[in-house]
Order: sequence, then C-alpha cells, then structure tokens
Amino acid sequence: MFAKLQVPCVAVVENMAYFDGDDGKRYLPFGAGSGERIQRDFGVPNLVRFPIMPDLSAAGDGGTPLVVSDPTGAVGSAFMELGAAVVREVAKNSAAARNTVHYDESRDVLVIKLAGRDAFAVRPSAVRAADTSAAAIDEWTGERLGPAAAPEGVRPAGVAPVGNYAVQARALNTSSSLPLTLMHVSPDRSRVVSPPPPPTLFGTKIAWEDGFNQVAPFEVLADLEGDSVEEAASVQLSLGGLQATAEISG
Repeated sequence: MFAKLQVPCVAVVENMAYFDGDDGKRYLPFGAGSGERIQRDFGVPNLVRFPIMPDLSAAGDGGTPLVVSDPTGAVGSAFMELGAAVVREVAKNSAAARNTVHYDESRDVLVIKLAGRDAFAVRPSAVRAADTSAAAIDEWTGERLGPAAAPEGVRPAGVAPVGNYAVQARALNTSSSLPLTLMHVSPDRSRVVSPPPPPTLFGTKIAWEDGFNQVAPFEVLADLEGDSVEEAASVQLSLGGLQATAEISG
C-alpha cells in the first residue's frame, strides 16, 4: 500500500527486540535479523530497536514517560534516535522535487508539472474523462464502464495537495501535509510493508463544481500529455488608435 501511494518510510521500528537479563546478558526472544532484512530488502534508511522493559508502560501510565524521566536510558535513547531520523528524513523530503497541478482559470486548463519533465496543460474535460474511480471502472473486473461525463463547461473548484499521495481540488480551502510512515516490525514478524520509491506525490484528487469527486494518479495524468493544449501565441494589433489582442493557437 505504501509503495503504491508513495508514502515515505523513514525507519523500521523493531519493537520488543531484546531485554537485558539480571545476568548481564542480552536476550533476543524473537530472534535477530528481521529488522536488518527488511531495511536491506526495501531500502529503508533507518533501523531503531526498542527493548522489552516492564517500567515502560508503567511510566507512560504514570504520566512521566521514560524519555523524560530517563532520557539517557535504553528507551529514551531509542526515542531520541527515532526522532532524529524523522527530522533528517523530513528535511530530505522537503527538498525533494514534487509533482504539482494547478488550474489556470484564464486558459481553462489544468497545468501539470511532473518531476524531471516539462509542464504541460490539458483541458479539464480530458482529466474528467480519465477518471479511474468506481464510477468509471468495475471494481471486480477492472473493465471501464465509460468516462464520467461532466456537464458542459464544468470546472475544478480549486487544487491543493493532500497528504503525500494526492492533489485535492475542493470548493473549500484545504491544507496539505506530508505524512511520514514508520515501518513497524511486530514481535512475530508477521507483517511486512513495502516501502515506496523516492518520495513524490502520487496523484490528484479533484472536486468539480458539479459535486463530483475524482482521484487521478499522476501516472494517469502523465498519459494525458499527448492531449496537451498548446500555449497560445498572442498578437497585438493597433489601427487608428484602437488596439486589439488576438490569440493564435495551433
């Protein structure tokens, strides 16, 4: 799921990884190597291990977490390490190239800029016709039911990014965020979550003026480049003190 949505995974968190016995030895009740294997196989940049510690839950229940009462202890150090990893990855993701979409009302086009590619513009109707939601695709067979027809002249109400996987257009103002997901290794190692490729927004969610909501992945929008609208050339004419501007498109 995270790979498909391209949600950045910043760390593998191996919970209940070990405990230190009274004899001074460290014990690994659930074995060793699972965290390293996931980190290696999926390219996750950080690995943090949390110990089994009876005082951990009691400290949280008492209102003074171990990261506060014992910041240099095993649990406090692990949380500090994890926090530092998140800060580092947030900084990297903030500087990464992003895919963007915005609506140019003057030209009545959606301008799409994909990382590493030139921007291109498409008519809103082309994006609407490329809908891949349950309104257009049979969820059981995957067959197209037909494009989601839009009333003539319907326009996006606005465009804004949502999370790390979509750009959302809504009639109301929205805000965007870039969630960072930690891969959690359960004690029995029963769950494996694939991390994504390098971070980039996944798609566009558009709420149209007629109330229809659409999610268009960037891979779908990329296929619309062949339907792009050429930039219109502008010509100004002046005759007898009168001026006129004309747009010439191919």
